[in-house]
Amino acid sequence: MRGRFGWNRTPQRGIQDGGVGMMNEAERRRVRTAIVAFLETISRPDQQISNLGDDDGLVDSGLIDSLAMLEIVAFLESEFGLSFRDSGVDPARLASVNSIIELIADSRP
Repeated sequence: MRGRFGWNRTPQRGIQDGGVGMMNEAERRRVRTAIVAFLETISRPDQQISNLGDDDGLVDSGLIDSLAMLEIVAFLESEFGLSFRDSGVDPARLASVNSIIELIADSRP
């Protein structure tokens, strides 16, 4: 099944499992593209994601507000099959584009 941004939504292990999955460079680029495309849909109108580095804080930079973090969680659950039900959400894992990519990679079997 494909998510809204075209990513395969095969359910992954829960975040609490501490997965150590690896991503090749092509897969990492596809994941980054999906994340950036989604962030463009929820970013503040006066902020441009093109001005943001992959390690820059999403909230700290003003790109999104703290409520948008909930939208990111819902996106990760629907698009990538991640589950936060048992482990909860660690805001540091959602702080930047790169930290979100690492969260996805870590959740892979």
